[in-house]
Amino acid sequence: SRGGHQLACSGVLRTGEAATAVSSGVGIISSGLLGSARHYRKWPGAQHRVISRRMSIGKGTTFTLVSVYLEEGVGLKGANRQLLDDLHEWCSELDEAFIIGGDWNVEASEMAASGWPELLGGAVVAPGSATCNDNEYDFFVVSTALEDMVWSIEAHEDTPNGPHAAVSLVLRGCWQQPMIQTQRAPEKFELGDRTR
Repeated sequence: SRGGHQLACSGVLRTGEAATAVSSGVGIISSGLLGSARHYRKWPGAQHRVISRRMSIGKGTTFTLVSVYLEEGVGLKGANRQLLDDLHEWCSELDEAFIIGGDWNVEASEMAASGWPELLGGAVVAPGSATCNDNEYDFFVVSTALEDMVWSIEAHEDTPNGPHAAVSLVLRGCWQQPMIQTQRAPEKFELGDRTR
């Protein structure tokens, strides 16, 4: 926890032998106002490509937040298909809503057309603009239970160290009003005659 925020991240993923052949892996940063607890889920062969946290957004509302990074140039086949199958199996066992965001390395429109989000019980929520060069690779798959809470989604073109733009998803809040407890002086009462 740093500066009121909580950070969870995987190690850096090596994508080749060259000194520059690295990727940043996946991570989740949450406000200290949100409750966050780790899901103890192992992702064999994909530990640098997916990470998850259970989040609390008030009034007893919790959801699972997942950060994912699919392989480049594979599309929805091979290792990416296996990871999507694993995510489907895992999400079907969750007892709460979910948001999955990340660098999918496929167009948002291709993911939506694949039927995979509906299979999970969700939908693609994308900024509607390019997020990596001319491609819309960075977006979210949001559980239908949370779709009405989506307030906005935006690609930030000024993101340093491109080529990907950061994409932010803002949910409408459902925070409880703060409860203030006060103490009152007890009411006075008369004691009866105890000698009888």
